Amino acid sequence: MTVRWHFGCVFVLLFAVIDPSAQTARPPGLPGELFPPTLEAEAPKTDLLVTGLRIANDFDDNALDDNHHKQPNVVTVIEPHLGWNLSHPRLEWSLDYSPGFSISRPLQNYDSRSHLLDTVLRLRLTKRFEISLRNSFLTSKNPFDRLRQSELMPGFGILDRPSDSILAPTARRTSDQAGLDLTYALDRHTIIGASGSFFSVKYSSAAGTQLPLQFLEDTSSMNGHAFYSHHLTPSTWVGFDYNVQRLIVRSSQSRALVQSVFYTDTVSFTPNITVSVFAGPERSATHDDFPLLVLPLEGERISRSNWHWAGGATYNWSGAHTGIVASIYRKIGDGGGVLGVAKLSGATLEFRRQLARQWTVDLLASYEDNKALSGTSRALTYVSATGGLTRMLSQSTSLEFRYWRVHLSSNSAQVGTYLADHNRVSMSLIYDLKHPLGR
Repeated sequence: MTVRWHFGCVFVLLFAVIDPSAQTARPPGLPGELFPPTLEAEAPKTDLLVTGLRIANDFDDNALDDNHHKQPNVVTVIEPHLGWNLSHPRLEWSLDYSPGFSISRPLQNYDSRSHLLDTVLRLRLTKRFEISLRNSFLTSKNPFDRLRQSELMPGFGILDRPSDSILAPTARRTSDQAGLDLTYALDRHTIIGASGSFFSVKYSSAAGTQLPLQFLEDTSSMNGHAFYSHHLTPSTWVGFDYNVQRLIVRSSQSRALVQSVFYTDTVSFTPNITVSVFAGPERSATHDDFPLLVLPLEGERISRSNWHWAGGATYNWSGAHTGIVASIYRKIGDGGGVLGVAKLSGATLEFRRQLARQWTVDLLASYEDNKALSGTSRALTYVSATGGLTRMLSQSTSLEFRYWRVHLSSNSAQVGTYLADHNRVSMSLIYDLKHPLGR
C-alpha cells in the first residue's frame, strides 16, 4: 500500500536536525484553528517515547447503512501504538502512529486493516522566526476511525479541513492532510506570516462488498494564507488574513477558486479564557463540466461567480480539571463528498473533565449543514456526538467506554444510499508504556 504521509515525514526529518538559536513568542492561531481542550493540572511536557496497544470491541446497530432493515455487527480491533514527544525551548515535535487490525462478525467481509498517523513539528529558528509543520493521514473502511481521528488531530483550522458529512461503512476512505506555517515577528507587538495546506479524500470499494460508489466523490484542496496580526493590548490581538483555496471534486468535474479576506480578533478575557473571531467577504468562482443533475451539451461548461459572507468564532476555556473548546463557522466547502462545492455552516464542541484522579470524561460533538453551489436546492445535514469515560487501572493501563451517535439527512435522492443513523458502543483496554528519553 502506498502511504501518502511522506510529505510530513520528509519535512520532519529535514528540520529535526536543525539547531535553532533562539526563542520567539508564540503567535495566535490562524482563523478557525482548533486545539484540543487542555487541563491546567496536566503534567508538564517532557521528552517521551510511547509504545502501547489498544484492544477494543465495537458494536454497531446499523452496519449496512439501512434504517429499515438494521443489521448489527461487532468489530474487534487490535491497534498497536507508537508515539514520540519532544519538547525543548526551540523545538516541539509529536508523532503518533497506529496500525489497526479489525475482525468483524457476523459480517466477515468487514475485516480490514487501517493506518492512522499524526505528526506536528514546531521550530523557533530565531527570536523572530517560527516554522510549524503538521500532517494527518488515515486509511480505513471503519467510518468511526474518522471520528476518532477528529479527537486526535490538532492544529488544522476550520478553513483547511475537509467536510465530514458522510459515513460509508463498506467504503475505504483515505484522507491525507498536510500544512506548513511560517511566522515572523516584525517587533514585540506585530507578526506576519504565510501558511499553506493540502488535503485529499479518496473513496474505494472494499473487497467483497457491492456498495455503489458512483455518488461518493474524491476531493482535494490546496489552500494558502497570508496574515498580519498586531498585539493591540495585553489581552487583544487583531489582524487580517487573506486566504485562497483551490477545490477540486473529481467525479463531477467541479472546481472552485475561493478567495476571502478576514478580519481577525483574539481576546484573552482571563489567563484561561480566550475567544477568537474571524469574518469577512468570500468570493467563489466555480466551474462544472458535468453537473450532477443537469447534463449540458458535450463540451459545454457552466461557470458562476458568487459573493458570500464567511467567518467563525472559537471559545477556549481551560481549568484545573475541565477543558472546553467550542466553535461555529460558515465557509465554502467540499460538500461532504456528494454535493460538489457547497456552502457549509457548522459547529463543534469538545469537552474534557477529570472527575477524579483515575476517572476522566470527554465529549465531542459536531454539526454540518451543506448546501450545493450548483444552482440546485440539494442539501445535506450531518450530526454526530461521542462521549467517553476513561478509568485508569494503573500508571500504564486504562479502560475506556465510549458511545457514538450519528444522524444524516438530505433532500437529495442521490444521497439516499448513505442516509442512515448509527448507534455504536465501544469498550477498549488501552496499554501505554511511557519511557522518558535521556534517562
